[in-house]
Amino acid sequence: MKLVYTILSGTLCIKDNCYKIPFALVFEDNGIFFVETFIDNDDLPVEELFQYYFTLVGKTKKDIDIEISGLSLKKYEERNQRIEFECVHYVKLIDNRREYPESKYEQKHGDRLWFIELEGFNMIFSDNSEIIKYVAHEKKEIISIDHTTCSLHLDLSAENPGNHIQMVFYKNPENNNILIDFTEQHGYSYLTFEYYKKIKNELIHLISFINGADVSIRRELTGKAYMRDASRAQITYIYSFKKISNSSYSDFVPINNHHSYTSDIFRDIFLLCFEKYLALNDVLGLNSLVISLNNSFRTNSIEDRIFILITAFEKIAKLVCNMHEDPKKPILKEEFFDNKLKPELFRLLEKYRKIINRNSVYYNIKSRMGGLNNVRNDTTDMLYNFLDYAKIPVNNKVAEMVDLRNKIVHEGFIGANETEKLHNYLIFDNILRDSVLNIIGYSSFRKRSIKYFEKNEMKHKEQSKDAIN
Repeated sequence: MKLVYTILSGTLCIKDNCYKIPFALVFEDNGIFFVETFIDNDDLPVEELFQYYFTLVGKTKKDIDIEISGLSLKKYEERNQRIEFECVHYVKLIDNRREYPESKYEQKHGDRLWFIELEGFNMIFSDNSEIIKYVAHEKKEIISIDHTTCSLHLDLSAENPGNHIQMVFYKNPENNNILIDFTEQHGYSYLTFEYYKKIKNELIHLISFINGADVSIRRELTGKAYMRDASRAQITYIYSFKKISNSSYSDFVPINNHHSYTSDIFRDIFLLCFEKYLALNDVLGLNSLVISLNNSFRTNSIEDRIFILITAFEKIAKLVCNMHEDPKKPILKEEFFDNKLKPELFRLLEKYRKIINRNSVYYNIKSRMGGLNNVRNDTTDMLYNFLDYAKIPVNNKVAEMVDLRNKIVHEGFIGANETEKLHNYLIFDNILRDSVLNIIGYSSFRKRSIKYFEKNEMKHKEQSKDAIN
């Protein structure tokens, strides 16, 4: 473990109780922060130590205010009152050593967000930088594709000064994480830290989706001032979690194929689609679906992968049904069903009544036939309604997947052999990834791992992907 901060004085709080500590040492190991300190207090509720999270507030050796949130007790030595914690939330550093000027906009809207640092994100950049070097007084120009610039579009009614936010993605040379720079704004449009916290979950889940693997936020830089190299700011949040090491990525959204694809994809996702993703996540749980897709992709067993996707498939289908269904609305026009279709069904049933043989069965079937026009909430109907809503072409192959869902749930049948199981998993995976993109109105590049519909069956817009194989 590496010592990163020395706290010279501070206060440790649990529930409504706070205790002075003489000092504390903060260590970091593989992205996780650990704290060691002593508590000289006989009133410490020992029986509650493992039941609650602690918070530590203090001042570091460099005179920086520090707040460590989400401290989970790892070890307590009652004999010498030594205590060890693991941080499961964040370390917050506040530099109050000088006063910083505050604009009237910051007074009204609060601090700006300057940078966020992403861990686990993998992308090819799309934009060029021109670097001029001089060798023996001779000018050398170097063109490097080293960043991607795009715009994040927010709702006009958002509680934020402006709805057009410029983002610049580039690599942090210190650790190869990806930084998003929010400092290059135009006019009075910028992203406040308070509003960012409201859209943070949707933003990071959408980024995880196009990444095809988990992405987490390691740092957030805010406050009144910042360093241009994103090394620190007046207020810095550093999140404590094990370093992400994604061994594989789904390239369904091909942000790692070519720089021109990245440019189009980022424009579509953040400028054209983010606002809709933000609105629909509340009712359809899109974040949850992204988590399921990523969990499924990194799970080794094909059986486990499919069961994760089936659960996600049914969940979002149910939510779409709840969003759109009118329980009083019949499936077919009542006049057609009552005057034409139902009499024909009853006539056919009556024709074979003697073969049915039992009155209880006959009347049971008759009752069911009479109620065919009522809205039903059975799973098969919900799945087909969802596919229609998500603009997924329903052909024989897709219909087979809906039927397979019943066999998977009721019989545990996934496929006759490993090849067939993998084939079925890939179709479910591609259907759900297509669904997310279609729902939010994405029309840029995709890279499917399996073909489950023909081009003439498409219900959605999609850029030509002939170059993506």
